Amino acid sequence: MQWYKHYLADYLQKTADLSLIEHGAYRLLMDTYYQREAPLPNDLKLIYRLVHAHHRHEQHAVRTILGRYFTMLDGHFINVRANEEIESYQAQCSANRRPNRQRIVNESPSESHVQIDRIDRDKEEAFTKTACQHRMESGEFCGIQGTHKLHPRSKDWYCRQHPDG
Repeated sequence: MQWYKHYLADYLQKTADLSLIEHGAYRLLMDTYYQREAPLPNDLKLIYRLVHAHHRHEQHAVRTILGRYFTMLDGHFINVRANEEIESYQAQCSANRRPNRQRIVNESPSESHVQIDRIDRDKEEAFTKTACQHRMESGEFCGIQGTHKLHPRSKDWYCRQHPDG
């Protein structure tokens, strides 16, 4: 996800007693959760790295927030509200793609429009078969979900996490 809804009233009500550093830890944990579109790993050292918690007091704030706003499930830290928002976002993305494809087919029965739709569908199907179509220097797929985009001019898929690759 590149964006998510932030309900100020809900946030302020649920986090009124947090310290300034705990607010920062909470927001960075949530940003990481939404960006990954997946639960956080059960590895505190990795989580500290993901949210830039280098000092002892920052790491304490991260542990406090994880204990208060996240639940351990199947070896991952989950946040129920974030999961609901991610599901809603993915459903909206899926719904947004359907009308565009249908519009192209129904707009004109000309062969060129049908051909364009077929090419776009083939590219989309090829893109969704793997988590990543971008190859890093090591020759492996990066494996990060949701970071790929169709370049407007070249019409090739590229990875927003590895633009130099």
